[in-house]
Amino acid sequence: QLRATVPPGTGIGKITITNTVGTGSSSADFRPILAPAITSFVPTNGIKGHEITLNGTNLTDVSEIRFNGVEATGIQLDSEARLRVEVPFGASTGKIEVANVAGSVESRNDFIVVEPPVIDSFTPRAGSAGTEVTLAGSNLSHILNVTFDGISTSSFSLNSGSQLRVIIPFGARTGPIGVTNAASSVTTTTNFTITAPQSVFSFRPTDDSFVHSKKQDKN
Repeated sequence: QLRATVPPGTGIGKITITNTVGTGSSSADFRPILAPAITSFVPTNGIKGHEITLNGTNLTDVSEIRFNGVEATGIQLDSEARLRVEVPFGASTGKIEVANVAGSVESRNDFIVVEPPVIDSFTPRAGSAGTEVTLAGSNLSHILNVTFDGISTSSFSLNSGSQLRVIIPFGARTGPIGVTNAASSVTTTTNFTITAPQSVFSFRPTDDSFVHSKKQDKN
């Protein structure tokens, strides 16, 4: 038995041993394990339990993947440059770390774990179709749908992860406001009241005068 240290920079190839009699080579190639690297991952956000794909190099011998410190299981290797893994339950937004016996590396960008949305309040409390309503809460960054008593609106925009602006759709009814993302759906505990639009009347002309003059006859 002979033990030797693999020198830095070793590539795939035969192992040769030389003594005073001669040189012998291994029948199989030796493949050094190199530290992994992550170049990208898709999707860049998702819910716990969903599969994501990691792209990079030296992924063949990856033995451990962590999402912001939480270990994932069920690693599926597609190639030396790509593997798939499920987001573990308990994971939170943060770096993805991959490791093998040669070393470990973290992703440059955070993987965003999508959590169920929360609505704490909304203003105003009533309005007609076309009115803008501001929702305040948490986990509002990745909202897919907003409804007023089940009627969807296609017009909403994000102020921040805790504030969403929504336009009341035509046909909306008085009822709870609902928001949906990939993780879950939630509705407000109080109703939003749909009011009738204000009517505006006009007339022309805006003023008029009538003059009647009777001229007496002089006889």
